Amino acid sequence: MSTIDTQAIQNLGLSTTPTAAPHTKLGQADFLKLMTAQLSNQDPTKPMDSSQFMNQIAQFSSVQGIQDLQKSFSSFATSMTSNQALQAAGLVGHSALAPANTGILSSGGSVSGAVDVPQSTDAVAVNVYDAGGQLVRQIQLGPQAAGLTNYTWDGLDQNGQPVPAGLYGFQAQATAAGKAVDVTNLIDARVDSVTLGKTGDPLKVSLAGIGDMTLSQLREIK
Repeated sequence: MSTIDTQAIQNLGLSTTPTAAPHTKLGQADFLKLMTAQLSNQDPTKPMDSSQFMNQIAQFSSVQGIQDLQKSFSSFATSMTSNQALQAAGLVGHSALAPANTGILSSGGSVSGAVDVPQSTDAVAVNVYDAGGQLVRQIQLGPQAAGLTNYTWDGLDQNGQPVPAGLYGFQAQATAAGKAVDVTNLIDARVDSVTLGKTGDPLKVSLAGIGDMTLSQLREIK
């Protein structure tokens, strides 16, 4: 039987025994060993201050507690994201009211929306434009109190004639005491899909004729 020349191996700078991976972090067990060794080798004439000992233990416990808390929060965040994803997936196919200036008119259908009025106004109106920017219809809503004012466009132009199906623009306007008031137009649109981002990123929904929006931007879900 042949034998291995260990001296030759050593001359090559190799080791015949495996080396353990370096231990670069101190755990709770390592800390307790160090504290025990410190107590065992302390000077009997100058014993270690017990308050210092307790302070070191308290510091280690605080660090350990923070690390455990971070792990718990990470797990909680992942769980919340999964839960939100399941809830958001249930929105697909539903209708949502969202801030937008475009809406899809289906053949023989209508477009619903709302105007967010910040204060009492003398008059509120919504202008409807075609893809070329031409005014198709003006919907007069009259005086309105603060809040959401709902409206529906029936797909007819100013002459009462039906217009082709497609994408149309909507512009809300309001006045109070003869001055223009800033208002926000909202469109009722179908939720087509839900997009999940990385952990911590907001969920996004894709609305027909509008595009992507975060879940928090939706004003109402029907």
